[in-house]
Parts: sequence; structure tokens; C-alpha cells
Amino acid sequence: MNKKSFLCLAFSSFLLVGCNKSNIDLPKSPFDDDYERIGMQGVYSIKKDLSSDDYQKIFDYIDKGEDNKVSKYEHHRESRDLKYAYFGKESSSISQCSLLTSDESFATYGNDVKIETANTHQEKQTANGGIIKTNTFRGDYTFNPDYLDIEKAPFNYKHTSKVKVNKEKEKIALVDSGQYEDRHDPMFDLTAQPLENIKSTYFTESEIRGVTYDFKLFGENNSAVYGLTKDNKAVIKEGYSVFAPFSTTMGRTYVAEDNFFYEGLLEQNGEGYRLTNFRFYHELLILSESYVEGVPILYLDKPALIEFSEDKYTIHYHSGDYPEDYTGTIPQPE
Repeated sequence: MNKKSFLCLAFSSFLLVGCNKSNIDLPKSPFDDDYERIGMQGVYSIKKDLSSDDYQKIFDYIDKGEDNKVSKYEHHRESRDLKYAYFGKESSSISQCSLLTSDESFATYGNDVKIETANTHQEKQTANGGIIKTNTFRGDYTFNPDYLDIEKAPFNYKHTSKVKVNKEKEKIALVDSGQYEDRHDPMFDLTAQPLENIKSTYFTESEIRGVTYDFKLFGENNSAVYGLTKDNKAVIKEGYSVFAPFSTTMGRTYVAEDNFFYEGLLEQNGEGYRLTNFRFYHELLILSESYVEGVPILYLDKPALIEFSEDKYTIHYHSGDYPEDYTGTIPQPE
């Protein structure tokens, strides 16, 4: 199957399947879950056309890479696997249902402080039907110990970490320490730039159950919808599908469809643009009853949504030469 066969579908077709809840069968989740997926519909409305000049500026920005004034970005993820809720005991070796909610934050500050944190909530259904819940916090801190008086401080650094799982006592450890040569050393820059992270995570060559695809964010020959909001921010949105059979561990095979949707919001930055918000959504739909080769396929009245995930990025920039200073308290071993 080549790329065009699933990248150039009409954008409106995704709205019919991915967003209208009456058109899908959502298996009953075992979790007490209040998350409501946005699905394959846009959050930002396009009110104006995007000029060819603006298009080229955005394309150049995405192609060349990061704005060098990113001071912080946040990544929120929701993931649900409900395959067991749909297939039931048809295959006892199918993994149980699972839920994941995570929040990551990456921030760098002007007084030689870099902080990366991650809060994760996971729920997994056990074989006997119970739910195991796990809450984890992880923090990594790289900083000059005299960051509150950085102008007079020697060029020393510490790297500490903090971990807390459920209600266990926080564990704080010194990972590394040493010296650096001068103010604003590269070690305090963001180690994972958001745009590059987005491109490498969602837009590299991938394989779904034997189908290989290579999708480029805002590529020259894409089927994206793009334009400007009423306050002149640029919007990019696109949906595409991969059709590949899904098989259970018991060998039953179904007609399946993987739908994808992304949407980005960019603000003007001088003569160009830069990304401020990005969302990537994926869902796995079962379209038929199980089948064998050579036998007519019985399609479902409603596709069954058995797995979905949603990633959101929010990116912050600093206006001066350096980000603002950090004034909080950094956890250190006693």
C-alpha cells in the first residue's frame, strides 16, 4: 500500500467517523474515567486564507527547526486501550485494558537552572477484573547552587533528581556535580526541543501491522488544511488513515482502520512564524466481524473504537536575550 492511498482522503470523512459519537461503538471502560477525547476535529477555526508568502515562511520554519527562544514547553498525553473490553474473553492472552495520563514539563531559566518534571497516572485492569493504580512523579534538576545570586556565583553545578511513587516517601538523590566555564552554558538549554521532538515522534517512517508509511509534517505535497484565525495566528490541520488487518492472539482477524489527526497553531514572530500549540490524535477502529480469507466479510453497523491516544504540546518563548530567572526552591539531598 503506498502513501497516497491513505494520505489523500477527504478531510470531511474523518469528521464523520472520528468525532460523531453516535457513529462509533465505544466499549465500556472498566475505569472511572472523566477524560473526554476531542477526537478528529479541529479546536482552532480558520477565518482567513493563508498567503503563499506566509505558507513558505511556515514551511521554512518547520523544515529548518526550532526558534532559539523556547524557554519552556509542556506535553500532556492521554492514552486508552480498551481492546479487552471489546473482545472480552475471546482471547484470554490479550492484554488487559489500560489507561495513561501524563504531564511533562521542560523549562530552562536565565540564572542557570534547568528543570524537567513528569507526573504520570496509570491504571491497569488485572486478570481477575481489579484495577491497579500507579501515580509517579519524576523530576530532574540541573542548577548552579547559587542561582539566587548568580552574578557573584562561581560556575558550579549540581544535577539532582526526585522520585515519588504513589504515597511512598520522596527519594531525592545527587546524580552529578562539577564545574562549567561561563554563564549560560549550553548544559542549561532545553535538551529536547519541542518542534524536533514532535517531528521525530510523529512524522518519521513508521509501520502499522505490516503497512509502512512516511508522513512529513506540512510537507510540500500534503493534504493539509491551513489558514489564519481571526487574530492572525496560523492553523495547520490534517487527517489520514492506514487500513491494515488487526489480529488477536487467538488468530481471529478483523478489518481495521488507524485514523490520525494533527493540528498546530503558530504565532507571528517578526517576519516569520513559530509553533505555540500542537495536538496529535490517533485511534484504532475495528470495522468488521472476524473473517477468514475467501469468506464474505460482515461489516459492523458502527466501527468499534478500541484504542486511542491524544498528545498536546504548549510552547512558551522568552522575549529578552535569556529566559526569566528561577526563584523557587530546588530539592536537594539532606
